[in-house]
Amino acid sequence: MTPLARIENNARRLNRRIALSDTTDARILAAAREAADRKIARIILIGESDEVQEAARKADVSLDGLETLGSKSYPRFDELANRYYQSRKDKLASLTEAAEEIRANDLLLAALLASVGEVDGVLAGAVSTTGEVIRAALRGIGLADGMSVLSSLFLLDFPKIPGHRHLDRHKLQNAHRNRSTRCDAFFFDERQCHQSIHREGEGSDGTREVQSAETYSRW
Repeated sequence: MTPLARIENNARRLNRRIALSDTTDARILAAAREAADRKIARIILIGESDEVQEAARKADVSLDGLETLGSKSYPRFDELANRYYQSRKDKLASLTEAAEEIRANDLLLAALLASVGEVDGVLAGAVSTTGEVIRAALRGIGLADGMSVLSSLFLLDFPKIPGHRHLDRHKLQNAHRNRSTRCDAFFFDERQCHQSIHREGEGSDGTREVQSAETYSRW
């Protein structure tokens, strides 16, 4: 079983509530539909209902069984805004300003919903920039106690393409064992690390050739 297949199976078993932002984007709506149909997670679409429904109509995506939640419809919005204001009193002039900031930023709303346990995780970045996603996460959730630096990981699933040359799997694993970096991959008992390996050489036509591969190494 591949790492991504194992993650999907565990996600299906845990049945978490996952908030999706950027919900006027057709790709996000299609992903939400697929995740719900495959029972990978319970999906919460962040945004005002009328805007999300209009985007879904244009994208020809059914929202049956998908919950939509926006700042106008969230029943505990005042409590959420007060919590946000209390955490950033040194940056915000008033509770009113805190509420306005949340209403204007679905990413921040999603992050705050995660901070109070309304959702278990947030997915964003299809339309929003990396910087916007990170800023919302830092403001709405913050770093864990004892942490001073934000870090991340990502998993890529590369299909094998007929006729495409791949680097030798054993050489890649040996290369990883020689690296000191370690990282914990979620849903796994083993310690695993994901890195890029590049090999440079001369192509058949005398030009410089660079081959890349991604792999998962276990220790």
